[in-house]
Amino acid sequence: MGDMPPRWPPPGFWRRWRTWPLPWRERIAASVERAVWFEEVARKLEAQPVRRLQVPEATAAAVLVPLYVAGGELWVLLTRRADHLFHHPGQYAFPGGAKDEEDPDEVATALREAREELGIPEEQVMILGHLDDLFTVTGFVISPVVGAIPYPHELKPDPREVAAVVPVPFSVIANPLLVEE
Repeated sequence: MGDMPPRWPPPGFWRRWRTWPLPWRERIAASVERAVWFEEVARKLEAQPVRRLQVPEATAAAVLVPLYVAGGELWVLLTRRADHLFHHPGQYAFPGGAKDEEDPDEVATALREAREELGIPEEQVMILGHLDDLFTVTGFVISPVVGAIPYPHELKPDPREVAAVVPVPFSVIANPLLVEE
């Protein structure tokens, strides 16, 4: 009898659960919901091989595709780049930029750039996977890194780089009929 593991949930758990203060129940439910979304995203990314581009004269760069769950829906953060920037001024983009010498890989670049542009600490991003590299007309090979960020989040956009932060439901970005630019 002493070798038996404790029963989970313990007797009466669900009856007591209903008496917990609503904020705690909402937080726990939201945590489970986020975990389900992020697990599904990671599973889909892992199932697809990632296409890496080798362009000798291109500048290596990376972006973070920052995902979060709010109101039962998957969201992504975009930035509108400051109008005075040399590359892609005024365009909507994921936070990111060129690889620095001290960046060991594209994940480090994406995390550093997200911290610099939006104030998201590296340790608060859970990497879910990668998307195919993209070659731009301005000579960059961009490696997109998909990561989960906390919600609600406290963003600190750098006005030297970011004119606006734009939260977008993932369903909009994933639907080619709804995306114009």
